[in-house]
Amino acid sequence: NEQDRLVPTQLAAAAFGGARVVMVGAGGIHNVAVTRYGALWAWGYGDRGQLGLDDRDNRLAPTLVAWGAGGNASFCATCGFQLSRQANFCSNCGGAVPKATYFEEDQAESEPEQLARYMQGSKEALIKAYGGPPPYALMAACSDYHTLVVTREGAAWSCGEGANSKLGHNDDLDDKLTFTRIEAQHFDHAKIVAAAAGTEHSAALTEHGALYTWGNCRNPSRWHEESDEESDEESDEES
Repeated sequence: NEQDRLVPTQLAAAAFGGARVVMVGAGGIHNVAVTRYGALWAWGYGDRGQLGLDDRDNRLAPTLVAWGAGGNASFCATCGFQLSRQANFCSNCGGAVPKATYFEEDQAESEPEQLARYMQGSKEALIKAYGGPPPYALMAACSDYHTLVVTREGAAWSCGEGANSKLGHNDDLDDKLTFTRIEAQHFDHAKIVAAAAGTEHSAALTEHGALYTWGNCRNPSRWHEESDEESDEESDEES
């Protein structure tokens, strides 16, 4: 609901399909959470597409984000046929489109198998619908109007308001209503392990400690020049 809380109030596990939440991010007007097996949930204001749910609607409760290679399109878990987002039944095989719930399964299963079980379909149908195994969210960060996600494979994804190039897609105006992968070449193909979202800028950290920043800054080129100058001074002192 939209009632304010004066003290911390626990969200029921049922809000996340019974899964254990292992990471949460709080933005200015929306929130994200990652569950044990890498499922991504979002709720709050969505007017700039920052929830990644392929619309600009608000969500009063955590909503499972179906994202990755297959985007946010609904699909039949039985045959993998892509459907409209509002579909309740598959126009290809007549099967019912399952509701978005997420339940923890045996850890011995692979992630695609776990996700296929909660979708009540086969691993092969799920992979067909996504165009590959669904991405496994490692962590997420959000600000006022955009959201970043890092996957276990080391990729960075973003959605929401595109102003000031804070989404990292080499544009300045386009909002992204679904999560879009930031091209690996922008990080020299390094594996990303963490990300942070500011009001008008973003940052990502690689597994080897390299820090990348993008978005609005009063003088971003000068900031990087000063960083380079400091590094040179430190090298001179060491030598």
